[in-house]
Amino acid sequence: MIGEFSDVPHDLGGKLAEAAESELTELHEGIRVGQLARDINGIDQQGRPFKLSEYAGKVVLLIFSGRGCGRDCVADIYPRLSSLSTRWHEPGLEVLGVIKEVSPSEAPAVFQQNGITWRCWCDAKGSLFETWNIRNWPVVYLIDRQGVVRYRNVRGEAIARAVESLMQETR
Repeated sequence: MIGEFSDVPHDLGGKLAEAAESELTELHEGIRVGQLARDINGIDQQGRPFKLSEYAGKVVLLIFSGRGCGRDCVADIYPRLSSLSTRWHEPGLEVLGVIKEVSPSEAPAVFQQNGITWRCWCDAKGSLFETWNIRNWPVVYLIDRQGVVRYRNVRGEAIARAVESLMQETR
C-alpha cells in the first residue's frame, strides 16, 4: 500500500500511505492479544477519577471511540455494547470506554445523543489514545479477569460471541 498506492486518496481523508502507516504503528506498538492491558487513569464523564485496574477480576469490554466516530459506532457498536452490558453485567462484565475529543462538561449531551450508557474516560486531548497507540477508531478490546487482552477489534455479531465465550470460560 505504502509503496504502490501512497498517493491514492483515502475515503476518510488524506492518502492511503498515511492510513497504512498509522495502522502499522498501531499494530506494532499498540496493545495486542495476549498482552496485559495497560492501566488507564483518568477522569470519567462526571469528572470523577478512575482507573482500569479498579476492574481487576471482571471481564472488561473496552471501546476507544471519539466524537466523530459516526455511523459505525452509533448504529452498530454502541447499541451492541449497551445490550451486552445489560445481559452480562451481573455475572461480571464491565463495559468501559475512552472517548476522544470530549471533555466531562460536554459528555452528557454527547453521550445522550450517541446512546453511550457506560462509564468512559473523557480524553479531550487524546493522551489516553496515545498511551495505547490508538490511531484510528473505533477499537474494541475484550480483557479477561486477569487483565489480559483476549480479543481486539471484534465487530458485529463477533462481539457477542467473544463476550459469551469469555464469560462462560471464566465463570
